[in-house]
Amino acid sequence: LQRLGFEAVGVDLSAKAIEMANAAKAESGVECTFRQGDMLLGFDVKEKFDFMFDRGCFHTFSDPYDRSRFVENAARMLRPGAIWFAVIGSKDGPDRDSGPPRRSAIEIVGSVDPLFEIHSFIATTFDSDKHADARAWIMVARRR
Repeated sequence: LQRLGFEAVGVDLSAKAIEMANAAKAESGVECTFRQGDMLLGFDVKEKFDFMFDRGCFHTFSDPYDRSRFVENAARMLRPGAIWFAVIGSKDGPDRDSGPPRRSAIEIVGSVDPLFEIHSFIATTFDSDKHADARAWIMVARRR
């Protein structure tokens, strides 16, 4: 994202993931910041963001309460009108034993609304390399 002109801040629960990201950053020459944080507990952010990219976090929470907490904390970090772009594992398609967690459109919309307005909700595959058979949703939502 930084290479596309974004001022990027990465967040992960794992201290090891932050350590690995900082090592990769040093090798790549990109300028970005990484912070350890828990999207369910919330964490202190001084600034508000205009954009959030989520590939692989929201859909990991099977409990509706946890998904709602994720959405509430995302809304706290984003300015009104900010965009949340998410790639979310979908329950569409045949059963599978591997790949990303699966959520139905109803589960997603029920968690996202009323704090976000969904602008786009598209069915696709998760990615072509590792999970070509895994269905996914691409959601673009605007913070109310």
